[in-house]
Amino acid sequence: MLRRPLTVLVAAAMMAVMLVGAAAVAMAQATTTRIVDTFPIEEYLNNPCTGERILITGEGRFVINETTDANGRVHYATASTWANTTAENLETGEIYRVQTQGNLEQNSYSDTPPYTASLVYYARFVSTDSTDNFYIRLQAHDTINANGESTVATYVEYAECRG
Repeated sequence: MLRRPLTVLVAAAMMAVMLVGAAAVAMAQATTTRIVDTFPIEEYLNNPCTGERILITGEGRFVINETTDANGRVHYATASTWANTTAENLETGEIYRVQTQGNLEQNSYSDTPPYTASLVYYARFVSTDSTDNFYIRLQAHDTINANGESTVATYVEYAECRG
């Protein structure tokens, strides 16, 4: 139900983190790099309250902070938001304002395994008329061992209809 747009966001966030990680080099002291990137959003999802198809359009923004400590350990903290984003119910024409916030954190010694990554993401869809609002939350965690195998993986989706 929710997987497509949120999976795209998760994949984009993890790809952005990995691209930053490719440049990580162990330093004698901690260093921090910050990258800001924007991208267009055009995704479809089904309204979890009605099942009706919705088109989401707007702009996504990643802010990635990469810190490499003196031991070469890399910590990524990525914040993601959607700006100027609306959703249109393709059956009724109803418009929703979309409010989002997402955070992805990853810890590793390079851009290769082993590493851990955790993501929490939410989106509020606020109707511009009397249609019910709804809320979506995604929580994911993955631990990858030195062989590149996932040893702990959780993925939880939650949706709630709100008056």
